[in-house]
Amino acid sequence: MPRYIRNRQKYSSPIVKLPKPEFYVLYNGSDTWNKEYLKLSDAFEANSESDTYVELVAKVVNIKPETATVDIKADDELYVYATFVSQVQTALDDGDSIFTALKKVREYCLGLGVSSSMLDKWKWRYGRDDLDMYLEEFDYLDDVKRQSYIKGEAKKTLETVKNALSEGLPFDLISRLCGLSVDKIREIAQT
Repeated sequence: MPRYIRNRQKYSSPIVKLPKPEFYVLYNGSDTWNKEYLKLSDAFEANSESDTYVELVAKVVNIKPETATVDIKADDELYVYATFVSQVQTALDDGDSIFTALKKVREYCLGLGVSSSMLDKWKWRYGRDDLDMYLEEFDYLDDVKRQSYIKGEAKKTLETVKNALSEGLPFDLISRLCGLSVDKIREIAQT
């Protein structure tokens, strides 16, 4: 990377001009993503424009090979990453364990002619076994599955409460059976 600031400039009074930074979010999920930009301040708890002193805006780029919004083949490393992630997701959807999926897909990429040095570059960067590094990359899958499970459980509980209410069961009994407060059962009953 070129040097933009000379040592003496660091401590000078005038503003030192820097190149404009650009931030990207690489999206490869299965949902349709319609946001072009993400703002860091959207994640702040108190989100009013007057309270925001730091803002970071990142351009969202879909890198899923079938629906990419950029030419992922123009950059070898991006293409390998996008292909790798897409193939791992396919293997997981087919029922493979994460470890099996990662091993299969690494071989798949090598079979496509992706050099092992390209895959091993990730290992070099992170300084540990590549499969361990890949597993870390895919930890978010566990989070997504956990969130989906929680949403499914909440939906199931709501259906159970509605069925119990339609059967005329008392609120306190439904509360004990479903693990919700009586107030929450009343709230559901009013909808």
